[in-house]
Amino acid sequence: MKIGSNNPVIVAAGSPVPVTIYNVDGNGNALPVSSAEAHSTASGAGASFSLADTGGGSFRATANGTSISYVTIPVGQTSAAVYYVNPTAGSYSAMTALTPLAQTAITATAAAATEGTPFLLTVGLTADTFTGTLPITITGAAASPFGNAAVLPTSVAFVSGTATETVPVTLYNSAASQVLTVNIAGLSHTATVTMTPSSTNAVTLATSGSTTMAANTVATNTITPTTRDVYGNLTTGDTISYAITTSPGSSTGVTVGAATGIFSVTGNASPAGTYVVTATDGGHTATTTFILQ
Repeated sequence: MKIGSNNPVIVAAGSPVPVTIYNVDGNGNALPVSSAEAHSTASGAGASFSLADTGGGSFRATANGTSISYVTIPVGQTSAAVYYVNPTAGSYSAMTALTPLAQTAITATAAAATEGTPFLLTVGLTADTFTGTLPITITGAAASPFGNAAVLPTSVAFVSGTATETVPVTLYNSAASQVLTVNIAGLSHTATVTMTPSSTNAVTLATSGSTTMAANTVATNTITPTTRDVYGNLTTGDTISYAITTSPGSSTGVTVGAATGIFSVTGNASPAGTYVVTATDGGHTATTTFILQ
């Protein structure tokens, strides 16, 4: 199986030129794509070929469209039309770098992941020697109960001589497993990801920062922390304890309620200085600072 085109391509600088991509036999004769060499694509069955150009140009599906990296010739057809554009005028043998994409399928390896934590999904093109970047879409990733969408890649770069590559994925749903459909250059494959829920204690604490109060007087200030889950959503019901972890020395008149978070200045034994209160939920901590003047 070879790929051919109407070489050379003569272009004016920046002007798209229509180019026909042919499926040809060993003698260079046009050959209809058969179902035996086809694979499913978004628009039907066909054989796909990567589009690469060593002359600094690019290919488009339409004259004014965006760049494309592959073209599909439908089953029963001998050719497909694209446009070639180059910022430099000249005559280019632009299509000689065309490479057939895999005639069977892509691969997508099953993986294990923790909710909200990035992991690497392994993908590949079987029976293929393509080098370059191809678009990738991944569907089937469920959103979290709070609407947090999965973080998915939009392209994958294949390095010469490497059959597979990895792409980063982050899933935000703790269902036991999620079946992802991976599509690369019109080729599809599924991969099942086994999910591990994030710890129910995976929260962060945020307190009120720095507060200035008068020394050697009587006053109170209540610390109001917030807790968030792995999705960034506010949570309630967490047990939080408080303690003064930094003080300017003898300061028996300054206290904090271990369970209430009420910071109290109770009289003369509350000297000026910086007091740091640490709040903890048993696994995570946050601090807030009181400055007595």
